Amino acid sequence: MKMLLDLQKKLLPELVDVIGMRYRVLRFIRLMQPIGRRTLANSLEMSERVLRSEVTFLKEQGLVNVATSGMTLTDEGTILLSQLEDVMKEVFDIQQMEEKLKEILEIDEVHIVPGNSDEFSWVKKEMGRTCISIMKKKSCLQKGIPLL
Repeated sequence: MKMLLDLQKKLLPELVDVIGMRYRVLRFIRLMQPIGRRTLANSLEMSERVLRSEVTFLKEQGLVNVATSGMTLTDEGTILLSQLEDVMKEVFDIQQMEEKLKEILEIDEVHIVPGNSDEFSWVKKEMGRTCISIMKKKSCLQKGIPLL
């Protein structure tokens, strides 16, 4: 996987940028749904025109629902986003940072959530979501319940 990502970064650097932008859009929609386009554009610090084209693409792929109340993720969008999280950790070298931090702090586990919580309040929501997800996984493993 790492080799494929390195090749893509060299041969198609814009592909990594596009995936990163779409990942950010999907992640933010999940956190704030239902959310309007203007609020989403402001929160992601991108123009409404660029966001509109991205949302149109995501809608055509069946990942986002658009309604008068705002945008929400479809079930398929939620599944794709959870699968994409591990890939994005590799793309942005977050796994490597987590490993280094584990060694420095001499602890068993480290989870880095992208974003600046001092700047963006949604990062705190993402931190909470990550924490809950980890707690659920640990609870299921202790009880012998298979993870889906």
